[in-house]
Amino acid sequence: MAWLAFIGFLVLVVLLVIVWPLTWSRGPTSTPQNAAQSNLENTVIAAKTYRADSGGTFSGLTDSSSASSSIQEMGTGLSFVTDGTSNGPHIISTAVGGGGTDVVFVA
Repeated sequence: MAWLAFIGFLVLVVLLVIVWPLTWSRGPTSTPQNAAQSNLENTVIAAKTYRADSGGTFSGLTDSSSASSSIQEMGTGLSFVTDGTSNGPHIISTAVGGGGTDVVFVA
């Protein structure tokens, strides 16, 4: 089971390694792509915080039985949907799999 948590952690690290340098290479221009990228960066930070606070799992990150999710309550300024697509600014589509070890975000 520990290796599954490690794989989830590696997914987050890979996302940060890919996303972080891109923010510096594009300069200060404000485009929809930069806004979506910034939203994803904020989401990854919130997810890492959630994972650390919940004992190393993403289980419960999204709660399909209610309109809001635990990550929604973190004050990121973003809206999270679990049963649809990201169809507007500041809306992030989320999916948790692998028994809480994997998470996917789409802006």
